[in-house]
Amino acid sequence: MKGTSPQITVSANVPDQLRVLTSISPIIVGKDRVLQVRLEDQYTNPISAADVTFSLTSSGNGSFSEPNPATTTANGVAEITYTASSDVTDSPDIIHADYNSGAVTRDISLTLINAPIAYFELVPSVLDTTAGSAVQFIVTAYDEFNNVVVNNTTSVVEFLSSSPNVQISPSDSTLTNGVTGFTATDNVAENYTLTARLLLDPQKRGQSGIITIRPDTLNYVVIRTAAFNEGQAYGDTSVTADGTLSLYAAGYDRFDNYRNDVIVNWGTTGTLDPFTSSGKSWVFSPATAPASGQITATSLASGVTPDSTGTITVTTGTLAEIRIQTERGDGGSVVSDSSLTTDELLILYASAYDGNGNYLNEIASTWTMTGSIGAFITANSADSIIFDPRTVGRGTIRATTLSNPLVYDITGLLTITAGAIDAIVVRNAPGGSGTVVDTDTIIVGGTLVFYSAGYDADNNYVSDMNVDWHQNGTLTGLVDSTDISRLVLSPVVPGIGYIFTSNASGWTNDSTGTIVIRSGQATQIVIRSAPNNGGIAIDTLNRAAGDSVRLYAAFYDYQNNYLGDQPVLWSVQGDSIGYFGITTPSDTNRFYFTKVNSAIFTAQSGLLTDNSGLVRVHAGAAYNVQLIAGTNQTGEANTFLLVDPEVRVVDAFDNAVPGIPVQWSTPTNGSLTPPIVTTNTLGLASSNWRLKSTLGPDTAYAVVNVIADTATFFASVLSSSADSMLIFSAARDTNIVTQSVTNLVVQVVDSLSNPVANAMINFAVDSLPSGGGDFVLGATLVLTDTLGLAQTTFTLGSRSGTYRIQAYNGLLKGSPVTFRRIALPDAANRIAVYSGNQQSGIVGNTLSLNLVARVLDQYNNPVSSVNVDWTPTADGDTTVISNVSNANGLVSTQWILRTNA
Repeated sequence: MKGTSPQITVSANVPDQLRVLTSISPIIVGKDRVLQVRLEDQYTNPISAADVTFSLTSSGNGSFSEPNPATTTANGVAEITYTASSDVTDSPDIIHADYNSGAVTRDISLTLINAPIAYFELVPSVLDTTAGSAVQFIVTAYDEFNNVVVNNTTSVVEFLSSSPNVQISPSDSTLTNGVTGFTATDNVAENYTLTARLLLDPQKRGQSGIITIRPDTLNYVVIRTAAFNEGQAYGDTSVTADGTLSLYAAGYDRFDNYRNDVIVNWGTTGTLDPFTSSGKSWVFSPATAPASGQITATSLASGVTPDSTGTITVTTGTLAEIRIQTERGDGGSVVSDSSLTTDELLILYASAYDGNGNYLNEIASTWTMTGSIGAFITANSADSIIFDPRTVGRGTIRATTLSNPLVYDITGLLTITAGAIDAIVVRNAPGGSGTVVDTDTIIVGGTLVFYSAGYDADNNYVSDMNVDWHQNGTLTGLVDSTDISRLVLSPVVPGIGYIFTSNASGWTNDSTGTIVIRSGQATQIVIRSAPNNGGIAIDTLNRAAGDSVRLYAAFYDYQNNYLGDQPVLWSVQGDSIGYFGITTPSDTNRFYFTKVNSAIFTAQSGLLTDNSGLVRVHAGAAYNVQLIAGTNQTGEANTFLLVDPEVRVVDAFDNAVPGIPVQWSTPTNGSLTPPIVTTNTLGLASSNWRLKSTLGPDTAYAVVNVIADTATFFASVLSSSADSMLIFSAARDTNIVTQSVTNLVVQVVDSLSNPVANAMINFAVDSLPSGGGDFVLGATLVLTDTLGLAQTTFTLGSRSGTYRIQAYNGLLKGSPVTFRRIALPDAANRIAVYSGNQQSGIVGNTLSLNLVARVLDQYNNPVSSVNVDWTPTADGDTTVISNVSNANGLVSTQWILRTNA
């Protein structure tokens, strides 16, 4: 028999303890963890619906989620989310769980560990040092809360520089307790920064401040053509005696870094003008030529290597003066005030000198004289001349160089005196005055007086000389006279004849023309158009050059009775308009018109004279076209020449012909404006010439339809100023690292696409792969050639990737232009462990991390498309993920461990 009690409910006893349910393993700073405690009585029964308060009792900055206090569940569990402190030095975080204000408590201790690497810090951050100094840098890894990542001993950090000149050793390193380091050395004076970054996660990085490299101590001096390391070092150089050379002493350290321009002692060697000076620069102004030698620069500081230029060759300067000398060569006698007789000759030389008095040579010159004192008897426009004094008087001789009309010399005053007597001339007045007695007429009862004038060989009057006088014919009133210089003829009857002289001194004798003694006396002469008192008296005339007219000298007495056509002396008064066919006295003469001018005809017999009216001559028919100006010029393409082409249209006697149409043309795409121009009163016509648009010779023509000849003008067309720059060679090229690529070529053209020479182009590397600073760039400053081309060479560096080179000139359109040269890796050289090494695992199981290897060439560039075989040891196995290297040179596999430990 049994009995059952009513239901008995057993409740928990009073709270006795808090049991920690959550993990107390170390916690990463700033990370969250759920904390759980269970409130129990002494018999471990859970107590529900009780409030447990959590608080941080250590010095950290950890925090709790809400609500706090947390209420226990039916299982007695109170739960709250805790965020760990951010500073490892505050470790550990002590969390205090409290029930009922200390009735039941429990502390939870959590060790703080750092977070993963967030960035790096480089020490020193900023540095100022000299070239060649090796600087040790300490690299420290920090997490996001600025805690040193001391628990990282496997990550690889690589080190980079913003300058390709910096040598870094080692290039990467493994962290030890969050710290590593490297040494940086730079031999180039410059500024740069350094970067440390995780090899497998380049975004985790740190960068230094500015590292300043200053030049090392002064080591050597270079003489340059410009200050502040500009220009170039002086090689062999030529300079004229009237030129200068500016020299600058640039100082460099042992690594070829320019320091500054330094004070040196300047000197010369060889036959250069001796000179010493001190200073940073010196202007060499030579005076002596020819000469050669070197210019030296020696630092005032000891131990500094001096410099000297190449050979400096001093040549004579440009023409500055000429000296009229009586001998060729340097230092000949200069012609000062001199006296000469007409029997002498004077040989003169135009000797050229530069501005320092250095003799150049004899130079072709134009020789002129003043005073009409003689003649040049050798060809003009030569470097020498022979002067023949022929006329008594005073004057000078001038030599003007053909190459520069502003350079000339003038002799001293030349005084010319008569030479020895050579001939006798019968004149009608004493002392060389009057006129030479030619044909003459005298009326019975008149008187003629004759004088025997002595002349030298150049027809200069010397003095009246005593001679013997004679007559021939029927002249009367003359008795032969001996040894006198004056003879009087007083005829008493008509007659005809001439008078002549004789002497015993060997002089050339003279005779008069025909002397006619007439009866009656003519009182006037009339120039007529026909003989025997016919035609008309000549008044005004208008004729063309090339025409002619016959004239007659009609004599009349005072009653205007016609006495007949008698011989007269014919002449023209006024401007030159032509010439008479007969130059001796005659009763008729033909005049030939040749010159556009105006004048009058004169007929003279003794004291009788007649003048015609005004005779005007105009130009004849167009006969020839002459070049006046504007040929053999030089100008830029498609521009107008400075001097317009100009022609002169003349008749057969070189008279200007106005009103003639001149047609202008060119066979090229140039132009002449206007195309038809009528000659002006001077016979001149010109047109504006715009040159063709392409380079080379250009031609223009001036044509007059009525003339067979054509005037041809020539010009040379040059390119205009540089306008733009074009890529001439391939913009892209590919080759293996360290190999040469196609030349980098640009072309500079003007606005008409004509090539432009002597334009300066700068070549520079704009970007390159990291570590590819061992590239080789040829010339960096290049002048374009006659085809407008400038080029340089480029050899790839040892790092694969894209090298970008720019050619630029800021004044040109299209600048800069960019060339891309792609460097491919060399052949595969080795395989390196990339990741997955040094793992632990259970036998027969697959390791948690894949094995990753990298295929590299000899320069550590990753190589793609290479087959790699994986071979495990013992009885392990692999599951290949990739056995052909990818673009980063990586291959990977899974590793199944062997079955025996």
